[in-house]
Amino acid sequence: MKAQKLSHSLSTPRLAQQYAELTKAQEQCRDIEIRYRKPTGAINPKTKKEVLEWSTYIG
Repeated sequence: MKAQKLSHSLSTPRLAQQYAELTKAQEQCRDIEIRYRKPTGAINPKTKKEVLEWSTYIG
């Protein structure tokens, strides 16, 4: 399954961590991680926008 974006109300790391803990306690699940988009420093030549990658939040 692809990474799912949480709502804006869960956008802080602490609230996302609490949500992950509640989800793990309620259901059988695996690989719940908090991720963020991290700039790679590269620029897409077609769109001229910065390329982003998903990175796991450790905090």
